[in-house]
Amino acid sequence: MNPTGLEARGASSAEESRSLKVEVVEQYRDWAPQLPAKHIVELFLAETPNRFLLGLSRVVLTNSQVLNHKERRRKTRRKGRKVRLATALGLYYQRWHGRPAYIELFVDNIEASVKPVTLILYRLRLLSAFLFGLTLFHEVGHHVHATQKPEHREREDVADDWSGRLLRNYLQQRHRVFVYSYWRLSRVVGWWRGLFARMSRQTSVG
Repeated sequence: MNPTGLEARGASSAEESRSLKVEVVEQYRDWAPQLPAKHIVELFLAETPNRFLLGLSRVVLTNSQVLNHKERRRKTRRKGRKVRLATALGLYYQRWHGRPAYIELFVDNIEASVKPVTLILYRLRLLSAFLFGLTLFHEVGHHVHATQKPEHREREDVADDWSGRLLRNYLQQRHRVFVYSYWRLSRVVGWWRGLFARMSRQTSVG
């Protein structure tokens, strides 16, 4: 069961998103990303159904150096743990006193979250989805939770769930062949595992 209905309406998500523009802004200080971060984020937003982006004004791509000394020492909560703002991957800012909601992604921290050797592989469009996608859609999940679908449970868990759903929707729209191949391969692997397990039980009897 899919509570969001993403797969059912996936075919029209690209058309929906073209009518709603979420601005993507780059604001770095003495630093430049190794990946085309703006292009990647724009691809994600283009495949996200409009209804989940309503009220979201922009996504700001930045690095942790833009934080002042006080902000770098500030802490935020992540599943009951306090995390320094300087190490955060992303933040969601709700609408406040006329200021529209927006998302901030710390691209330097996102890139640093993977091993340097792996970073080369993330230059491929498909693999880069896993680098930025989970973080972006996690923050979009906070937006959906705050504005459309409130749930009475841990906010980070809700955002993680939305992250998985929205990333799956993106992959189905942009990389259908890969998703289908992965599904078929997983079935074959599952069949082999089952066969191996049955053979192991038979050979171990007596």
